[in-house]
Amino acid sequence: MTETTERQGAMAGNGIFRRFLKILGPGFITGASDDDPSGIGTYSQAGAQLGYGIGWTMLLTYPLMSAIQEICARVGRTTGHGIAGNVCRHYPAWLLYFIVGLLFIANAINIGADLSAMADALQLLIGGPETLYVVGFGSACAIASVFVEYDRYSAVLKWMTLSLFAYVAAMFAANISWGEATAGLFVPKIVWNAEFFTTIVAILGTTISPYLFFWQASQEVEDEHVNGDKHPLVEAPREAPAALRRIRADTLIGMGFSNIIALAIIATTAATIHKTGVANISSSAQAAEALRPIAGDVAFIVFAVGILGTGLLAVPVLAGAAAYAVGEAFKWPVGLSRKPKHAKAFLCDLEHGLYSRNGHIVHARQSYLGPVLERGNQRGRSRTGDDNHDADDCERAGHGKVYGYRLAALAWMDVDGSRGRIRSWDGGDVVFLARTSIVRCDE
Repeated sequence: MTETTERQGAMAGNGIFRRFLKILGPGFITGASDDDPSGIGTYSQAGAQLGYGIGWTMLLTYPLMSAIQEICARVGRTTGHGIAGNVCRHYPAWLLYFIVGLLFIANAINIGADLSAMADALQLLIGGPETLYVVGFGSACAIASVFVEYDRYSAVLKWMTLSLFAYVAAMFAANISWGEATAGLFVPKIVWNAEFFTTIVAILGTTISPYLFFWQASQEVEDEHVNGDKHPLVEAPREAPAALRRIRADTLIGMGFSNIIALAIIATTAATIHKTGVANISSSAQAAEALRPIAGDVAFIVFAVGILGTGLLAVPVLAGAAAYAVGEAFKWPVGLSRKPKHAKAFLCDLEHGLYSRNGHIVHARQSYLGPVLERGNQRGRSRTGDDNHDADDCERAGHGKVYGYRLAALAWMDVDGSRGRIRSWDGGDVVFLARTSIVRCDE
C-alpha cells in the first residue's frame, strides 16, 4: 500500500513538473538570453561601482520588462506575425526600415561584444588564440541555428539556460553580507553623481532590450507554424484564454529568472570587487579575473564558464531576432523551422549576422562598458507561402480589429565607462519609437 502511494505521489510530481516545463517557452528563453556576456559586464560594473545599493533596480525593471515582453508575445500569438511583420502591415515603409536598420546595427555590435567576451573567457580558462575562439563560437552558433531541427534547437536553448545558475553558485562562493544585500534590494540608495545615473541608464538599457521584443514575438509565431493545432488568435479566438494564460506565466517566469541572475551578479561583485575599492570593470571576463584573488579559483571558474554558456544562448537569439526582422520587412519566408532551401534569404541574413562580427567589429572590442557601460543602451511567420501581405489581413474574417498602440523607446548613448559620463553622440546614438498594433479577438 505504501509503495503504491509513493509511486502515485512520484507520478503526480512528475506530471506537475512536466506541465511546468511545457509552460516554459519563448518567454523563458527570452528572459535567459537577456543575461548575455555584455549584459553580465554591465551588472558586474554596477555591483563593483555601487555595491549592494544598486540591487533595488531589479525590482524596478521586473514589471517593466514583463509588461513589454508580454505585449510583444501577444502581438505575435494574436496576429501570426512578428513585430516587423505588423509594422510592415500598418505603418509607412520608412518607419519599418528605420526600425529594422537600427535593430540590425545594434545586434551586430552586441554579437561582436558577446563573441569577444566568450573568447576572452575561454582564453582565461585554457589559454590559446582568441581569434580562433571567436570564429569557432560564431561558426557553432551558425551551424546549430541552420541545421538543427527547430524542436531540438528550442530544447537545447532551454537547457542552455541552466548555465545561468553558474552565477548563483558564484554568489554563494562569495562572502555575501545578506543584511546589506537585502537592504540594497528593498531600500533605494540614491547617489547624486554622474556615475550613479549612468549606471541606472545602463541597467535599464541592458535589461529592456529591443531585440528581445522581436525575438519573443517571432518565437510565438514560430511555435504556431510548427504546431499545426495552433492558429493566430485573430483566426481562432477560442484559443485565446489558454494561450494568453500560458504567455503570461511563461513571460513572468522568464523575466523573473533573468532578474534573479542579474541580482546574483550584482551581489557577487558587490561582495568581492566593490569591497576592494576597484570601481571599474571593462568586461565580463575582467570581472571573472578580478574574482580570482578575492573569492578563489572556484568562483573564477564558475563565473567564466557562465560567460561561455550565456553567450551560446544569447548569440543565436541576437542573430535570429535581426534575421526575423529583416526577413519580415522584405516579406521573405522566415523561420528557424524551415529547411535552408525554403528560407534561403532569411538564413543567409542570419549567417551574415554571425560571421560579419568575426572581423574588425569584434577586435575593436569597445570594452563592453564603453558605449553605455558598453552594452547599456545598445541593445537596441511571417506566415509565408499562400499568406497575403495586405495591410488589413489581420482583420480578415471579422475576428479582430486594431484598437491600440504601445510605444517602445530606446536611446543609444556613447558613454565613457572609465569616468561614468556621457562623452559624445554620433550616428549610432539615436532614439527610436516603434509602435506595434495590438489586435483584439472578438467572438
